[in-house]
Amino acid sequence: MDVLVVLNEPVLRQNRLIVSDNAWAIGFDAGIVVMPVVVFRDNWEHGPERASLLAKADREEGIGIYLIEIFYYFDKTLEYP
Repeated sequence: MDVLVVLNEPVLRQNRLIVSDNAWAIGFDAGIVVMPVVVFRDNWEHGPERASLLAKADREEGIGIYLIEIFYYFDKTLEYP
């Protein structure tokens, strides 16, 4: 399952690792493979990404899930370089 993750801050390696690790854990528990695509909101809304096939598919078929604090669910004991 592809999952689009739009962050309100620029995508750093640490953020991408956190999202990827947690997507794997959630998918493992559910018995599915979760493939996150992580993008910065400003790039998604105003950059070339907005014209991509992924953006078109998201607009036509996507299901929006909005989180106030994305890291609330994530395991805060994990440490990333």
